Amino acid sequence: MKMKVMGINIMPIMVMMMNWMPEGMRRSTVTKQNAPKPKKKIKDLYDLNGTTPYKTEEIVPGKLWEITYTFENSARFDKDAKNEMKAFGMDYSSETCIKKILEGAASHGENVVETAIKDIQIALEWAEKKSFTDTEMLEAYGNKLKTFVVKLNNGNLLLYAPVQIRDEVGFGTWIESLGKVEWIVVASCYHTLHLQNVLERFPEAKIIGTPASEAKLNHINALTRKQYEVNCQDESQLSALNSVLEKEGAKLFYIAGDVATNAVVLMAHGIALECDLIYAHHDGGFFNLSKDVVKQNKHEHWELRIFKHLLISKPNSPNGMLANYRFQMMDPTGLGAMSYDQPKKDGSSCSTMAESLRTMLKADFELAAGVHIEQTIPDDFRKTIDANWNWLDGKSLLPS
Repeated sequence: MKMKVMGINIMPIMVMMMNWMPEGMRRSTVTKQNAPKPKKKIKDLYDLNGTTPYKTEEIVPGKLWEITYTFENSARFDKDAKNEMKAFGMDYSSETCIKKILEGAASHGENVVETAIKDIQIALEWAEKKSFTDTEMLEAYGNKLKTFVVKLNNGNLLLYAPVQIRDEVGFGTWIESLGKVEWIVVASCYHTLHLQNVLERFPEAKIIGTPASEAKLNHINALTRKQYEVNCQDESQLSALNSVLEKEGAKLFYIAGDVATNAVVLMAHGIALECDLIYAHHDGGFFNLSKDVVKQNKHEHWELRIFKHLLISKPNSPNGMLANYRFQMMDPTGLGAMSYDQPKKDGSSCSTMAESLRTMLKADFELAAGVHIEQTIPDDFRKTIDANWNWLDGKSLLPS
């Protein structure tokens, strides 16, 4: 990664400074940088045209619901978001960026390169836009996140990776009609933008997560009790929680060693729910696009395709499955130095994460779903996790 000031890449200097800082100072610095910005309101379909931003599917009758939330792609409008993308190398006006996109596309065939050239042109056109048609605005409000509502056996609710709750369309009232919100799971320490809104709506709910996200929420004064009820990084707390939840049809797996996102996987009523662990699929799909949809080269997926070629496809990613920054975030001499939880300097965070994923994949489930992916059968889910992460210790993650 590069972060340039007056044309000079200061990233190595920042990494060095982070490694020199006392842990408390580093964590405070990282928290301040990554915390949500309450003054920047998250806009969704309701703000755009007054329609509901939620689409609900009942996965397990009366027990588990998947909700797709549609909101703005701030990188189309927001200067700060655009600058953040450039830090990840996504500067479409850069010859280096364009070269990498085309190299990534070439790994999939000449016809993919042709599509990538068209996608780059679309990206450049968007970068120059000062005004937008109604159709373009609707396209710009195309970001989607999945969240899940679980009804426990005791009748209370658990929210997994919750999104902003709009009472204007009755979403909060609908959730309350299902039961009392007892638990909120922060599924990734990078999914905190919507949590202040959710916690204000359900202030009595007990929160499950890790110190990295807890610190960000305290930074914006979003936690009335100042701490989570359960810290997933504490094995004794997680074990005690699971002894309660398993009676209610649920169990949590903390992916130890994942210093980047602190991922928490939930098994609920036979369904595996994940967040931030899957990028490309073992069969050729990626994120929420199946392999068949990928082949269709739809216009609305141009930005996702560029992301894939630039950050996921070979040679820009070591395995052609996982975004290259996820490798860097596990590197204690690279981007990992700038994380709230730094990777172990002896490399053991990788082997710890591998074993943690193996344990999770051994669980029995009938279907898998995720915040950024579509529903998938267990065999495909396991193969995709393995394809993304088996580099951690060079061994298969699949159950033997």
